[in-house]
Amino acid sequence: MATGLDIQTQWQTELYATRRRLQLEMKRALSCISPKAKRALAAEWQEKYSEIFYKELIRCAKNKSVAGDIVAWNLDKFDNKKTR
Repeated sequence: MATGLDIQTQWQTELYATRRRLQLEMKRALSCISPKAKRALAAEWQEKYSEIFYKELIRCAKNKSVAGDIVAWNLDKFDNKKTR
């Protein structure tokens, strides 16, 4: 039987992996220059990811400021930020 700590560790691992995947995909999106390359990447995302994640990737990629912020994430210290 999984303990609360086991479940929390699993969630943290999955959250880190999702953030890492989002970061990598935003790097790819920002590297696309031509409309053809952007459409090809979007088509790949649509095939590879769930509809919800695909739509989020598109929303983030369309906003260069958001995409840049995601690329700049320091994932190892992501949850250690102090909130105001």
